[in-house]
Amino acid sequence: MSATKSTAAIAPTLIMNKIKNGFDALGKKNGTAAPQSANNLESIAWDYHVASELSRMAEARKRSATAAAVKAGVLIDPATEPRDPGTNEILFSGEHVQVQVSVRSPTTSYNIDAISSSLVRQGVSTDVVTNAIIDGTRQNRAPHTFKTIVLSPKQETEF
Repeated sequence: MSATKSTAAIAPTLIMNKIKNGFDALGKKNGTAAPQSANNLESIAWDYHVASELSRMAEARKRSATAAAVKAGVLIDPATEPRDPGTNEILFSGEHVQVQVSVRSPTTSYNIDAISSSLVRQGVSTDVVTNAIIDGTRQNRAPHTFKTIVLSPKQETEF
């Protein structure tokens, strides 16, 4: 193997390590650490804030990159070019990156109103249908959304 091929094969791994190390340092080093505080929980809250912001930015970047990749033909749009469940396919294979798609089995959802209406039309009493819905219903945990705000020295928290 020539030195050029060896370097080309290693370069993407080294680049990804640099990206990971740079990402890990965000909010902790290189001038991005939490400002000094007498409160020892401040740095934990700061780390959570930075992680939240990075997640938001990463999601926006991924949406943009996905749109560009679909437009270029590197990715498929599952809505317009769906693959069958069980598919494992290479969509793109370049010099440094390979893009694969795996398709899992779809989930099933139920329209309770449509099922209830259908059962009543077929002669099942409304009371029986209502009781069956009550018996078969469980409450999911309420979603919790956390928001962080960077405060200036004179700013107070408002809810």
